[in-house]
Amino acid sequence: MVHGSPVRRNVCFYHFDAKQTLKNDPYQAFRSILVQFLHQNRHNEQLIDALSLLMDSTGIGQETASDYDAKQALQFVAEHSPGMFVVVDGVDECAEPHEFLVQVHGIFKDSLKDINTALAEWN
Repeated sequence: MVHGSPVRRNVCFYHFDAKQTLKNDPYQAFRSILVQFLHQNRHNEQLIDALSLLMDSTGIGQETASDYDAKQALQFVAEHSPGMFVVVDGVDECAEPHEFLVQVHGIFKDSLKDINTALAEWN
């Protein structure tokens, strides 16, 4: 939440798919979650302005966000949006599942008091 904004419940979803190489990269998941969140909050001028300032100060100005920029932007919105829920399916199909979980913890550790992770593996 950006100061003074009401709490809004945002749900973002990503499904890893080992059969589609473009959908099994950890940073592709972060980009997708960020785009969904931004679309849901496209009318929140304070949030969009704050994120624009962040990108101006940390980004390198390329058309497609670098992995670092995508992670920084997602961490920013997570820290400022207490009503954010992220659902990720198929983590076992991610190209780098351990790296993905390490990055998820890094992104959301400061924004959540408790991180509850449920992983299901199917053999």
